[in-house]
Amino acid sequence: MSGEKESRRVERPTFNVQRSTSNQRNIEYRKRMTNNGKSIKNPPIPAFAGTCFTSGASQDGDDSMKKKINIGLIGYGFMGRTHSNAYCKVNHFFDLPYEPALHVVCGLEEDKAKAFADQWGYQSYTTDWRKVIEDDKVDLVDICVPNNVHAEIAMAAAKAGKTILCEKPLALNGKQAREMVDVIEKAGVPNMVSYNYRRVPAVTLAKQLIDEGRLGQIFHYRANFLQDWTISTQVPQGGMATWRLDVKAAGSGVTGDLLAHCIDTAMWHNGHIKSVCAMTETFVKERMHAETGKVEKVGIDDACMFMCRFENGSLGIAAYHF
Repeated sequence: MSGEKESRRVERPTFNVQRSTSNQRNIEYRKRMTNNGKSIKNPPIPAFAGTCFTSGASQDGDDSMKKKINIGLIGYGFMGRTHSNAYCKVNHFFDLPYEPALHVVCGLEEDKAKAFADQWGYQSYTTDWRKVIEDDKVDLVDICVPNNVHAEIAMAAAKAGKTILCEKPLALNGKQAREMVDVIEKAGVPNMVSYNYRRVPAVTLAKQLIDEGRLGQIFHYRANFLQDWTISTQVPQGGMATWRLDVKAAGSGVTGDLLAHCIDTAMWHNGHIKSVCAMTETFVKERMHAETGKVEKVGIDDACMFMCRFENGSLGIAAYHF
């Protein structure tokens, strides 16, 4: 034996979607910085790296030709921070014709709204979401508030001609969601629900493999989304931090919060669902309410087992837990 290791070339699928893996981004960056292999002594530093643009901001170079989209963010909690961070970074990763501009943020408490605006670079702040809708400079309304106010805000934004980005679940129930869809379709405005798991690299790759037929005929689809942060009886319901456990604010529990993501991903991968059989359970029956201090009955589900049949004949099974 020669002692030399045998090398094999493994053909990997190419990516045709508008996203790239970290490795691909690194390769593309190195190519730009080395002029496709030719050394550059002083590579250029991207302008405004790590910063966000406020509405009305301008920059030099080709990027100045990008169309600014003024963002009106409603909600300054966890998802408000997450979306703001994405707006700040999206143009550093993707070559897009648009540039998000942080125009106004809305929140319940004025001091927190101001602090959020200062931290992220929003041009202004307010405590009244209606002022965001009424602002002629706002192009896109981003709804990052509890589920019980999604419908009112989204329908008002649609009637005002705004582009709408709404967190999931869309509404408290199917009837309310249907009303929202009817109003938004009548208005004809661009709209999207934040099913961001579609853009997880592995999920997007799976979509491409399925569409290209590399996996053959699909017979089974399985999904799990398991958390454990609610299993403690000491976790309260309601209030700013745990409104997801309050049925009045959330409408549903794990079904709307986690299962919504997985159903969307399943349908994106494998087509429409024909029939469903499921069961839910609330393991912690009572919790203290964060706002009243009283122990109250829990009205949301914190676990769900889900079986379905897809229109293509394949079967799906999934489990979800808060």
